[in-house]
Amino acid sequence: MSELSLAQVDLEEVLHRLALHARHLITAAGCLGVEDLELPGGDSPADLASATVLKFLDPGNATVAWSERMDPPTTAGLLTFLRVVLWRDLLDLLRSKR
Repeated sequence: MSELSLAQVDLEEVLHRLALHARHLITAAGCLGVEDLELPGGDSPADLASATVLKFLDPGNATVAWSERMDPPTTAGLLTFLRVVLWRDLLDLLRSKR
């Protein structure tokens, strides 16, 4: 397996936009009546976004990996990929709350 190049990715931009997305999802969950949602790593949407990016960057974590069949990652492509990961993580949190 070759090493993944992030040369075309602005990780700061990905983290910022992913945190905004997390904030929107958590706000929507609150509107649906979900209360006291405990986020991994802390209390804010930025913490959830950071945890998602860290899972992607951790070479020991195979749960969030860029497929070799996909084109090299770009900022937009990685953001789209991580939004799905974040959404699934949030759903898991909501399910575990039940």
